[in-house]
Amino acid sequence: MLDTTKEKIDSQEPLEPHKPARPMMVVMDDKGERWLCDSDRSINPKSDLSKQGCWNCGELAFTRND
Repeated sequence: MLDTTKEKIDSQEPLEPHKPARPMMVVMDDKGERWLCDSDRSINPKSDLSKQGCWNCGELAFTRND
């Protein structure tokens, strides 16, 4: 079998440098539900977290074990 690995690597577009994810934090609301929020925002856990741009962890399509 012909190995074309080097040919495939040479013909690919240059890779972009790694861009880390933005800083996040987990906030718990009054009901005990966890929300994923940007850590650089001033988040008020007593106020509507979805309106503050946070995501309900129970509704995300992945878990921390994925």
